[in-house]
Amino acid sequence: MVENLTLSDEPLDPSQPAQDRLGHASLAQRIAEVLESLRSEDSSSVLALIGAWGAGKTSTLRSVASRVETMEGRWLTATFNPWLFSDEESLLLGFLKTLQDVMPRDRRWKRARESVGRFGQAISPLGKLTSLVGVDSSSILESFGRRLAEGPNAAKAQAILTGELKALQRPILIIFDDLDRLAPSELLQTLRLVRLVGRLPHVYYLLAYDEETLLETLSRTELVGDERGRALDYLEKVIQVRLDMPPLRDHQVSELFNDYFFNGLLTRAPSVTIDETAAERLGKAYWDTLIHTLRTPRSIKRLFAQAEVAAGLAAEGEADLVDLFLINYIRTHEPSLYRALPRLRGDLLRTPAGLFSKQRDFAELLEQWRDALKKAHVRADNVEGLLRLLRVLFPALDAKLSGSSLPRGDYDMVARRRGVGHEDYFDRYFALEVPREDLPDAVVAEAFAAADNETPSSNIDAVRDTLAKEPGRVLRKLESQLRIADDSVLHAVRWVGAAYHHMPTDQGLFDYRGRSEAEKFVERIFSQVDDERGLQMLSEMCDTDGGILLAVTVCASILRDGHEPAIHWRERASAFVAQRVLVAMDPYTDEPLTALGNRPMHFLWMWWHVDPEAATGWVRAQILEGRWDALEFVAANVPIAVGATGEVISQFDVADLERWVPLDFVLERLRPDLERLADDIEKFDRWEKKPTPENLRLAALKALAALAARRQPGGGAQQDNSE
Repeated sequence: MVENLTLSDEPLDPSQPAQDRLGHASLAQRIAEVLESLRSEDSSSVLALIGAWGAGKTSTLRSVASRVETMEGRWLTATFNPWLFSDEESLLLGFLKTLQDVMPRDRRWKRARESVGRFGQAISPLGKLTSLVGVDSSSILESFGRRLAEGPNAAKAQAILTGELKALQRPILIIFDDLDRLAPSELLQTLRLVRLVGRLPHVYYLLAYDEETLLETLSRTELVGDERGRALDYLEKVIQVRLDMPPLRDHQVSELFNDYFFNGLLTRAPSVTIDETAAERLGKAYWDTLIHTLRTPRSIKRLFAQAEVAAGLAAEGEADLVDLFLINYIRTHEPSLYRALPRLRGDLLRTPAGLFSKQRDFAELLEQWRDALKKAHVRADNVEGLLRLLRVLFPALDAKLSGSSLPRGDYDMVARRRGVGHEDYFDRYFALEVPREDLPDAVVAEAFAAADNETPSSNIDAVRDTLAKEPGRVLRKLESQLRIADDSVLHAVRWVGAAYHHMPTDQGLFDYRGRSEAEKFVERIFSQVDDERGLQMLSEMCDTDGGILLAVTVCASILRDGHEPAIHWRERASAFVAQRVLVAMDPYTDEPLTALGNRPMHFLWMWWHVDPEAATGWVRAQILEGRWDALEFVAANVPIAVGATGEVISQFDVADLERWVPLDFVLERLRPDLERLADDIEKFDRWEKKPTPENLRLAALKALAALAARRQPGGGAQQDNSE
């Protein structure tokens, strides 16, 4: 039940049986019965409750104490914490004080309490005495044992205390919890205390610890050394009865996990739902990996307590809950691996960092990942499980480790659920928030809502601004939220069109793809709509300067033979855009070429592909009638490439100018410039030159000069028009 779920690491209250979800109460009852049986057989015994950290030992100890207190023997119970004491003498006196405090404060127990006090007074100078004679403090308890045999005061005090306890015949249970937290010397001192001092009549001991940790600690003492067998032998001399916490059965782990996930975590994030696909991913991760490490109640509680920290991001609709939960599992149980994952994103994601990296055989890649997990201190027996978990979280890695690549459609599905395996969302799972450079999906949703209601909104401004800076990321968010059948698609293409001329033109390696990604975005939408809907979208785009540039670029692309995806209404689209371009160009008739932007030839070439006759006629008229400077036009045609040092001037073939204006006209118009700048043209070398306006003009003139020289008698082949 939900009301019985708790993420607290506090031991369970034995008075609240509803909290006992794992049957520890029945174990406590059996231990209590064992103690009651020992009471009738022996005057003192030492029992050990053994279990892993977080297995529920402390809760069971509490339950044992509450049960024996009501049994026939009417046990007195106390808990002694040896890690509170810094030295052996303090440990000894602290134990005796605990024994004294547990005794009832009535006349019947008065003499026994006084006997404990006299016993403590008799042994209290031991620390000072041994320091004077140079005895190492670690041998105080052995010295005390010898003193009981040799010195009358301590021996007499112990004998009196023994007699008092025998006469009272009331059992006392002293519980030592978390012995595995002690340092080697402290552990040895505590075990000696139980062996040499604590064997008083009717005083019983229940020690609780994780056996593997305790044995490892004992192996670091000089008494035992690095021998597991000797450590076990030593424990057997101290412990008479061994009791083990039963390991969690798979059914119990699953029951706890399901309750904490579905009745706990999901009830705290009611806006989040788990569909069948998400439940399948969670189930695969659970059976492949999680069940093998979630073997104690504490480990399960700890995982879900940490998950609550991250669940808010899923509740806000900014991340996938299952992915958040599984990444949180790695963060909680394998923190070194969690910190390493951002450095390994090239393999984890379908990004250029992974796509363009050195291709590796999938078997080689698999071994490299196994090594990476080992370097991240993942236990050897958990490496394969963690690798399977990573393959669930990162489909791109799964594909690479299978010797294939992740299809774009499958990757887009990861984006639609805002999964950690997509580059748009990866960073959120490590920042546990939407990073500042990211755009929250909620902002996109609210922008669509505001546009539907025709109300101004800062969210619309945020979408437009971020589109211009990081188009790839925002376009994918738009595509995941828009609905082809309603106005959201019109809003999206209008925003994309308005931002298009501000987008980066180069295909960078990080928030990459720039304008080309916007073009593909529009083409994918066009492939899903009929001509009437498509023309409506084109009309929205063409209402802005950037939008008309996008529209003519897309139309030029879809007119190519074999274009994918096929647009069945492409002829209507190109006719519509051609008409809108003519209308849009009319105000620019009396403007210089630079009025069309920094890279005007991109637009003019796209227009030429859509309507070559209209584009050529309009441009030719601009040049022949002197409205455009001929040199500026030729310079605008000089291609620019991206090299190691950034943008550089590329090789220029002046033959392409013939599509716009006769080359003879250009040579004649620019003859004065060719003669005036002959020396500069001769010295100019385009190699690694930056595309400054002056360099572009010189590159254009050099190509024209070369063309003019070849046209002279004996100047070379006429058809070679390149620089």
